[in-house]
Amino acid sequence: MSSVCTSPLADVNELSTRYNSELAHILQDLAPLKSKSITEHADCLWYTDELGDMKCHKRKLERKHKQTRLTVDLEIYKDACASYDILK
Repeated sequence: MSSVCTSPLADVNELSTRYNSELAHILQDLAPLKSKSITEHADCLWYTDELGDMKCHKRKLERKHKQTRLTVDLEIYKDACASYDILK
Protein backbone atom coordinates (compact mmCIF):
# COMPACT_ATOMS: atom_id res chain seq x y z
CA MET A 1 0.00 0.00 0.00
CA SER A 2 1.28 3.48 -0.76
CA SER A 3 2.58 5.92 1.80
CA VAL A 4 -0.06 8.41 0.66
CA CYS A 5 -2.78 6.22 2.18
CA THR A 6 -0.91 4.88 5.21
CA SER A 7 0.32 8.17 6.64
CA PRO A 8 -2.03 11.04 5.82
CA LEU A 9 -0.56 14.53 6.00
CA ALA A 10 -2.20 17.80 6.99
CA ASP A 11 -0.12 19.89 4.55
CA VAL A 12 -1.56 19.87 1.03
CA ASN A 13 1.79 20.65 -0.58
CA GLU A 14 3.51 17.71 1.15
CA LEU A 15 0.61 15.43 0.21
CA SER A 16 0.83 16.57 -3.42
CA THR A 17 4.59 15.99 -3.47
CA ARG A 18 4.24 12.50 -1.98
CA TYR A 19 1.40 11.68 -4.39
CA ASN A 20 3.50 12.75 -7.40
CA SER A 21 6.46 10.78 -6.07
CA GLU A 22 4.35 7.62 -5.69
CA LEU A 23 2.91 8.00 -9.19
CA ALA A 24 6.40 8.45 -10.65
CA HIS A 25 7.58 5.34 -8.81
CA ILE A 26 4.64 3.27 -10.09
CA LEU A 27 5.15 4.55 -13.61
CA GLN A 28 8.85 3.66 -13.44
CA ASP A 29 7.93 0.12 -12.35
CA LEU A 30 5.26 -0.41 -15.01
CA ALA A 31 6.82 1.43 -17.94
CA PRO A 32 10.48 2.28 -17.35
CA LEU A 33 12.13 4.87 -19.55
CA LYS A 34 14.26 3.40 -22.30
CA SER A 35 17.03 5.20 -24.09
CA LYS A 36 17.16 5.00 -27.83
CA SER A 37 20.03 6.05 -30.04
CA ILE A 38 19.23 7.80 -33.27
CA THR A 39 21.69 7.85 -36.12
CA GLU A 40 21.55 10.72 -38.55
CA HIS A 41 21.89 9.98 -42.22
CA ALA A 42 23.49 12.24 -44.75
CA ASP A 43 21.16 13.97 -47.17
CA CYS A 44 20.69 12.27 -50.51
CA LEU A 45 21.80 14.87 -53.00
CA TRP A 46 20.27 12.96 -55.90
CA TYR A 47 16.78 12.95 -54.34
CA THR A 48 15.35 16.27 -55.47
CA ASP A 49 11.99 17.92 -54.92
CA GLU A 50 11.06 16.99 -58.47
CA LEU A 51 11.67 13.31 -57.73
CA GLY A 52 9.65 13.57 -54.53
CA ASP A 53 6.73 15.11 -56.40
CA MET A 54 6.94 12.46 -59.12
CA LYS A 55 6.99 9.68 -56.54
CA CYS A 56 3.95 11.15 -54.79
CA HIS A 57 2.12 11.40 -58.12
CA LYS A 58 3.13 7.83 -59.01
CA ARG A 59 1.78 6.48 -55.71
CA LYS A 60 -1.47 8.39 -56.23
CA LEU A 61 -1.86 6.78 -59.64
CA GLU A 62 -1.09 3.37 -58.15
CA ARG A 63 -3.84 3.81 -55.55
CA LYS A 64 -6.26 4.92 -58.26
CA HIS A 65 -5.48 1.82 -60.32
CA LYS A 66 -5.94 -0.47 -57.31
CA GLN A 67 -9.31 1.12 -56.66
CA THR A 68 -10.66 1.11 -60.22
CA ARG A 69 -8.80 -1.90 -61.74
CA LEU A 70 -9.07 -0.24 -65.16
CA THR A 71 -6.49 -0.98 -67.85
CA VAL A 72 -6.27 2.72 -68.68
CA ASP A 73 -5.28 3.55 -65.11
CA LEU A 74 -2.69 0.75 -65.19
CA GLU A 75 -1.11 2.17 -68.34
CA ILE A 76 -1.02 5.69 -66.88
CA TYR A 77 0.61 4.27 -63.74
CA LYS A 78 3.21 2.34 -65.78
CA ASP A 79 4.07 5.50 -67.74
CA ALA A 80 4.54 7.41 -64.49
CA CYS A 81 6.80 4.63 -63.17
CA ALA A 82 8.90 4.70 -66.34
CA SER A 83 9.27 8.49 -66.13
CA TYR A 84 10.26 8.26 -62.47
CA ASP A 85 12.80 5.48 -63.14
CA ILE A 86 14.45 7.51 -65.90
CA LEU A 87 15.07 10.46 -63.59
CA LYS A 88 16.05 8.29 -60.66
